[in-house]
Amino acid sequence: MTITTPAEYTAFTVEDMQSIEDPEKRARCEANALAMGRELLVGRERFSAMGGLCALARQIRIRGTSI
Repeated sequence: MTITTPAEYTAFTVEDMQSIEDPEKRARCEANALAMGRELLVGRERFSAMGGLCALARQIRIRGTSI
C-alpha cells in the first residue's frame, strides 16, 4: 500500500488499531500513538534525524504515555 496523503495515512492507521480485538491493548496502542504524535508536534525540533524518532518510540513503549 502506498500512502500519499495524511488523510490516507490516518485512515490506514486507525483501521490498523481498530482491528486489535483486546480493548485494553487497543486503548494502550491508541494512547501511545497520541503520545507520540503530541511529542512530534510540541518537540519537533528534537527530531532532525530518524534516530530521535526511534528513541521516542522506544521511550513510549517502555514507559507508556507518561513520557
